[in-house]
Amino acid sequence: MAEFYGSDSISSKTGKAFITMNGQNHELFYAKKIEATLTKNKEEVRTLGSRMVGHKTTSIQGEGTLTIAEITSMFKETFLKYINEGIDVYFNLQVTNEDPSTTYGRETKVLTHCNFDEILIASLDSDDGILEQELPFTFEGVEILEKFK
Repeated sequence: MAEFYGSDSISSKTGKAFITMNGQNHELFYAKKIEATLTKNKEEVRTLGSRMVGHKTTSIQGEGTLTIAEITSMFKETFLKYINEGIDVYFNLQVTNEDPSTTYGRETKVLTHCNFDEILIASLDSDDGILEQELPFTFEGVEILEKFK
């Protein structure tokens, strides 16, 4: 029987992320947080003779958020490209969780056909703080390139 120790947990701070946009790879060294979720869309199924409501999965939706320290205009430029040229920019996002202090190795996922939903185009604040940006996005595919051991 295998045992699990606290030291086997994967640190949420270790790993890397890359964005592939317009054929170029960019390391997201300025990322503060990345979250992506798959949500099932279900239809209710009601049948005679049953008091329970059943559910049928009909599709899956991918949504996420990329939070960054704001040091690049690259993401704002994707919105301007749509405004000025009518071209919507899609990208792939590769996320690797890897903690060298654990025996479980690493896991690498690629979210494909991602598209940003909204962007904060300008920000000033008289309080202390740093500029950061939370970028919600959708994605249409996911691949697991490497699995935890």
